[in-house]
Order: sequence, then structure tokens, then C-alpha cells
Amino acid sequence: MQFIGIIGVVILIGILFLLSDNRKNIRWKYPIILLVLAAVCAFIFLNTQFGIAAANGVASFFNYLTTAAMSGVEFVFGNLTNKGQITFILNTLMPILFISVLVGLLLKFGILQFISKWLGKALGIISGEDELISFNSINAFMLSQSGVFVSAKEFIDNLNPRQIYAMAICGVSTISSTIIGAYLQMLEPRYVVTATVMNIFMGLFVINIVFPRDVNNEAEVDMSFIDNKPAGNVLQVIGDYATTGFNTVIAIGISLMAFLALIQLLNMICDGAFGIDFQHILGYVFSPLAWIMGCGNESLEVGNLIATKLVSNEFVSISSMANMDLSNHAKAIASVSMLSFANLSSIGIVGGAISGVSEKQSDVFYKKGFKVLLVAFISSLIAGSIVGIFVA
Repeated sequence: MQFIGIIGVVILIGILFLLSDNRKNIRWKYPIILLVLAAVCAFIFLNTQFGIAAANGVASFFNYLTTAAMSGVEFVFGNLTNKGQITFILNTLMPILFISVLVGLLLKFGILQFISKWLGKALGIISGEDELISFNSINAFMLSQSGVFVSAKEFIDNLNPRQIYAMAICGVSTISSTIIGAYLQMLEPRYVVTATVMNIFMGLFVINIVFPRDVNNEAEVDMSFIDNKPAGNVLQVIGDYATTGFNTVIAIGISLMAFLALIQLLNMICDGAFGIDFQHILGYVFSPLAWIMGCGNESLEVGNLIATKLVSNEFVSISSMANMDLSNHAKAIASVSMLSFANLSSIGIVGGAISGVSEKQSDVFYKKGFKVLLVAFISSLIAGSIVGIFVA
């Protein structure tokens, strides 16, 4: 089943082609380059000593940050950090607050802007995208799916619909730097690092096919905003980003409680009515997708996970996977497929972020919000399929 994933990649690309807004404008050179780069990254991080060492190095770095973060958590919450029932929110989620502060400081000193600017320029050459979209493919990881629109508030009304959809896909198809530490505590580091890098290429890949750029009819955007820094002095930035991090922790915690409880209720209802729980029903519905991704006899379980991620979020599906006995092959596919913001709630998050800076453009986004989500979801599935090829 290891190489069935190749068939899955072809089928999923075919679906993207059918979804394309402008097939004649697809410049196939760029999607092919991006797909090859994503596959090369998967091979390096999963099958070479250098890649595995790099992934472990990233994990060690975030563990180092988490250790520092836990000193603050333990001071505030005392020995509650050792109580099993509260371990997840304190040990896994609360360090997000500290990492959020670090991101704020890196922005304040212009370090992340410098990285985003030059990586964005390189990606623009590789992907054939304009500077705005290639920059935002990096910026989405730095600032999250909503942050990319806040940073563009000065000129967002001048963007065309394609640029709005492309920016949204950049945000929804990736994960955020502020919560990568939480993923590293829940999944194998090599899968988290692989997904993080692949998502950047895959987001641009699907944009090139579904919302291709018309190079002769698209105005360039003034990119001077790239160098903008958070307002206020260093202490204000620390306070603001600590608050942002805390709000993120609360949002994730509330979302987990609500969705896990709802899924359990649906499980009970379906089990009583049909003799099969809701998650197994989702597994059957999505198992053909999991099969073409190369999951074989474990398609039901992986189908369950990717469906759960789509209707709830990645934290819920990752929590569900902890109770499954999957092979390394299926675990790799599921892990990478789950690591993005491509879920139903993201439509509201992105739409809300856009409406906060432009009501006009929020109307534009909502016209194709579900299509944006579907395209971002497919990008995650393609990434998972590619990873399955390299993990036996």
C-alpha cells in the first residue's frame, strides 16, 4: 500500500483541476516544482539522518522553551501541574502563552519580518506567485490565519478576489508558530516538522491550480507593510502578546471541551439508534479517501481522523489518534494530514478576521469560503499521501 499514495496524489490533483477558477491560466511548471519540493522535504525529514536530526533539533528547541514556560506555569498553578486531570491544559497548552510572547518580541525587533521577507521573495520565484501571496505563505505560519489579514488592513480593499482567496488558503492550509510546541508534545517531531514545511509548498501548489494568477491583469501591491512592527515599547508588546497567547489557550481549551463533548453525544445517539457510533460512520464515509492515500486496512481509522479534523479541529483528531493502535505508515499519513487549520471553524475565524478590517472583502471571502476550505483540506491530504510514500 506504500505506493498507492501516488494514485491518491493524482486523483486529488484531478479534483483540484476540476475546482479551478481559471484552468487556462494554470502555469503547470510552478505546481510541478512546488510538488517536487514538497516531496523532497518529506524524503529528507523522514528518511535521512540529517532530516531526522533536524526534526529532533527543532523538538529539543521547543522542549527547551516549554521548560522555561513551565517555570511560570508552576509558579502560578503550583502542584496542579502534576495532577493528571489538568495536565493537558497546563503542560501542553499554557506554554503557548510564552511562545506567543517570544513571537511578539521577534516581531518587535524585526527578526521575523526579515525572515518572512526574504523567504517570501525566494518562494515568489519558485511558485510564480506575486510578492503578496508568497510573503503571506510564510507570514501565515508566523502570525496565524487571522494575523495575515490584520497585517494587510491598510490595502486589503484594493485586492482582487483571487488575492483574498489565495491569502485565506495560505492561512488555512498551514499551522501557527505559536502552537507548534503543543503539536510536538502530542505527535512525533519528524511528522510535525515535515508537515510544517510541506504545508507552505502545498498551499502555494493548490493556489496555482485552483486560483491561478493572471500575470497580465493583476496589479502589484505595495509591500512596505512587511517591515511594520507591533506598536508600543517592549513591555507593552510582552503584555499584548501574553494576552493573545492566553486567549489562544482558552480558545483551544473551550473548543476541545465543546467538540469532544459533542462528538461523544453524537456517538451515544448513533450507537443507540443504529448500533454504530458517529466516529465509525465518519470513518466509513472518509475511508475511500484514506485508502487512495495509501492506508490500506487502516483506512477506516484514518478516515475517522481526517473527518474528525475537518468537522472539529486538529487537536480533537490528534487526541482521538492517541487511543488508536496504528502502524507507522498510517500514523505518518494521519499526522501530516491533520496538521493544518483546514476545518469548518476556520471559515468563521478567517471571515471574522477579514470583516474586522474590511466588510467589503469579507463578503468576497464568504462567497467561496467553503471552496477555500475544501482546497486547503485537499492540500493536507496530498501532503499526507506524499508522506505515506516515504514511510513503510
